[in-house]
Parts: sequence; C-alpha cells; structure tokens
Amino acid sequence: MTTGPLDRARTPSAGRVLAVLSVVPALAVSGWLLAGLPLLLLGAFRPLAAVPLGLVTVALLCRYGLRRVPEIGGTTARQVASVVAVALGSGIFNGLLHGEQLIVRRDPGTYAQYALWLAGHGSLPVPRREWAFGGADPGLRFDSVGFYDFGGAVVPQFMPGAPMLHAVGAWAGDIAGMLLVPPVLGAAAVLVVAGAAARLIGPRWAWLAALLFAVCLPILYTSRTTFSEIPSLILIFGGLVLLHDVTRPHDVTRPHDATHPHDAGAGSRAVTGSPPGPGAGSGPVDPGGADLGGGPRGGGPRKSRGHEGARGPGRAGDRAGGHGQDRRAARPAPGARLRRAADRPWPGR
Repeated sequence: MTTGPLDRARTPSAGRVLAVLSVVPALAVSGWLLAGLPLLLLGAFRPLAAVPLGLVTVALLCRYGLRRVPEIGGTTARQVASVVAVALGSGIFNGLLHGEQLIVRRDPGTYAQYALWLAGHGSLPVPRREWAFGGADPGLRFDSVGFYDFGGAVVPQFMPGAPMLHAVGAWAGDIAGMLLVPPVLGAAAVLVVAGAAARLIGPRWAWLAALLFAVCLPILYTSRTTFSEIPSLILIFGGLVLLHDVTRPHDVTRPHDATHPHDAGAGSRAVTGSPPGPGAGSGPVDPGGADLGGGPRGGGPRKSRGHEGARGPGRAGDRAGGHGQDRRAARPAPGARLRRAADRPWPGR
C-alpha cells in the first residue's frame, strides 16, 4: 500500500531497526579483524590495502548475517530512540572525557603504543634497531611492561585485535583520532547490550539495560581509553544475539500467535483440530456428532439421535461407547502443554 511518493511497506519497522542496530557492531568488528589479520601476518597492514578489504568483508558479513535477524516484536519508535539516545550520550560523554594514557605503565599505554606501531608500520614484531641508540650496550634493554624481548625483536604482550581497531583512528587523526576510538566502541557496545536485553526481557526494558550498562564504572573506565574489554564485549554479546536469533526466531517475530494466553480457543483448535467458528473456542468437535464443549452456554454434551441410539440408553452405554472415547479424543497429545508453554512469548514481548 502506497501513500504519496513513499511506500510505507518498504519502511523498516522499529523492531527491525533495533534488531539491526544491535547486530551491526559485532559484524563490523568481526569483518575488520577477519580482513586485517591476514594482512598483518603478511606485513601489509596498510590503509590502502586494509580499508578496501575491510569494507568489503564487513559488507559481506552484514549482507548475509542480517538475513537471519528477525525483528523484535512489540518494539516502538520511542523505545528505539531511547536506546539510540543512551548510546549517543555514552559516546559523547566518554569522548569529551577520554583518557590519554600513552606512556607504557599499564595496559592502556601498551595498547596505545601497539596501535601506533601498527598504524605506522603495519607489521610485527618490532625490530630492535640498536643503532638508533648508539649501538649495543649492557645497560640497554628492549623488554618492559607489556613487551617481550624474544628472538632479537620486541614482541607485544597482547593479541593484535584491539590495536588493529585503534589503528583506524590513528590513520584518520593520528594520536587524537586513536584516542577517540574507545568512546565510539563503547557507544556500539551499548547498542549491542540493548539489543540483547530487548530479545531476552522485552524491548520496553532495552533503554534501561543500556543506561545501566553505560554508567557502570568498569564500562566508563574502559570506554575512555585504549583497552580490549569493550571490543570483547561487542563480540560476546553480538555472538549471543546472533545465536538467539538463529535458534529461537519465533519468540521475537510472532509475539501473538495461536498459543498466546489471550487466544486459548485458537490454541485448543491447533491441538484438537476443531474448525473455527461461533462457539468453536468452547471445545472440540466429536467426529460422531457430539459437541464436547456444550455450546456457548457451557451445558452438557449435545448428542445427535443416531449417536445416542448407537450407544444405547443408560450409563453403561455412555461408559462403553460414548463419553470414554470422547474424553480420550479431546485429551491433548502427550507433551502438547509443554510445547505450548515453550512457544509462549516471554513477558514484555
């Protein structure tokens, strides 16, 4: 259905927007690392090679990874706006108060020097270059906190994942740009956690989960300087979200189906096979002609004359050929209640 020049049918829903926003950060980080690590091993981690290859890899992951991402049912535009506002607020706040730990005394200084080396040279390990210090000397050492002297070269202590991400900021704006990458990653982590909360406890609580995550002291600290915890959280929660979407898509795409508590009649029809219609929700229909639900007023079972005559009068006839078989026919299949309970949406969805 079209209204004016825009087709509303093609406009993504709020649930689709929130689902995509909470998955794209993990796909982007994964794509960049998949493209950059082989280049680093080859000693060619340079902008001219890494940026095009990284963009292509990220685009392919998003193209095929987002196909299995269903929309989050029950999401409103206001809830999505609240989540985005929390993420933007986190990024701006941590960007204005970002750290500048460059001297190698703790992990942030090690990651910063690591990223600056990758941005400028694109290879590992770091050669000694004794000649730059006037030649070899007994007092000259090449190992320190965060770096090892191994095999005649300087080897960083940590894995290259986080420095490869921070190197993008160094390419864009030297040291100042590198120091702004952690706040951006922190804002992306807020989106991923909000998406996980929306899937598990409902979209109405997504903004609150994002806010509580953003104001936690460990998250504030690691979102302001060069750490590896925030990229790790993006990958962990992003992987959990993708796993949830692949294994349980019905929980978020069909919040109101035949097994919903408000449609108990439809649920009984799905189990017993009774046709819909007036009074169909009151009970199943017996193939022999008896309505086991008793009609709209909930009275006793109505029996046709032929059915009553075949059973014969008296309680013995009822027990032998009537009610016993009808009750067994109306009884749900084994495990039907468990299946209905498992398919029932979570509260808030």
